[in-house]
Amino acid sequence: MSVMDSKAAGNAAFKTGDMEEAVKCYTEAIGDDPSDKVLFSNRSAAHSKLGQFKEALLDANKCISLDAAWAKGHSRRGAAYMGLRSWRAALGAFEEGLKLEPDNKYMLEEAERMRKILEGGNAPSASSAGPPPPASAPAGASNRLHGVISFNILLFTFFYVVPLFPRHSAMAYKASAAFAMALFAVNLKAQWPIAMATLKNAAFYRSEEMQSMLLCLMMIVSPPLPFAIMPFAAVAVQNVCRAYAPLIQKLPGFVSQRAAFLLTEEGGQMVHAFAAVSEVVVCFMSPLVILAQGFRVAVVLFFYLQHIARRYESNFWTKQAVSQLTLKLDGFFSHRWCPAPVGMIYTRVKGVVGLAINKIKSF
Repeated sequence: MSVMDSKAAGNAAFKTGDMEEAVKCYTEAIGDDPSDKVLFSNRSAAHSKLGQFKEALLDANKCISLDAAWAKGHSRRGAAYMGLRSWRAALGAFEEGLKLEPDNKYMLEEAERMRKILEGGNAPSASSAGPPPPASAPAGASNRLHGVISFNILLFTFFYVVPLFPRHSAMAYKASAAFAMALFAVNLKAQWPIAMATLKNAAFYRSEEMQSMLLCLMMIVSPPLPFAIMPFAAVAVQNVCRAYAPLIQKLPGFVSQRAAFLLTEEGGQMVHAFAAVSEVVVCFMSPLVILAQGFRVAVVLFFYLQHIARRYESNFWTKQAVSQLTLKLDGFFSHRWCPAPVGMIYTRVKGVVGLAINKIKSF
């Protein structure tokens, strides 16, 4: 069938309530024309009707990437986030859509409903993929000190990722990790009183900031670990945007608009999502890293995998990243064009990584 025929068949199936057939038809149409935003929007709606909210969110994100000025894409994203019980992210999506279409009745009503839920109202019952993502920090949470430290994280990360001075790229990596460690130390000081009682409190040593500081220390004394610095850099971008918002607003429109988006609730959630994906990429790449660099990186990988295992237990976005990357890799290595031996190696590596993480959890 042609794209138009597949799209028409999908629309007909949607109207009759056959959402599985609608998804199938829209998928066929997308295969022939992956640049049509309406197809992704329609498939997102069908996925939401089926309760497949993660798939609905992915389609909504693709729709927005094709045309960020189309309010319908943001509406689909808000609906997907509602299905995932991510009220703050849903509100952010609807607010972005209302900037483009202020009189949209559906988004106005749902945005108001999200505000009431966040103010302590009763949340509607829905299937949940886990606890909702945490709220991003309020705009005033990053003071000038956070901004200065975060700027240095970004500066040295840039020199590591873009090796303008190849001989010093490893030093740039370590400097970035050192500033990330300093940022966690500042946050730790703000949350815990400076007293002997703090040092005797087991919760202090189990806190995420303390664990992250230990991870940063291991990154400083170990060889560079690909992607390991990216989660810290992602959060640093948001901190810099908050700390220097008045200055950034004076920059060219493209930069200032992107920075303003990062300060919204939806932008904050996207930062958390990117950071989580970067962490999980390190996990999936760990066997290859050991093969390439030897057991010199084994210690820092141990701490990194332990860090991810702990975050998986409590962090919404880490769970989402693990789920999505696993699905993507499973689909790739089980594809009929993928050689069977390669698929078998992937299955073995996946099992080894899973077993290693389970063992690490017990430490």
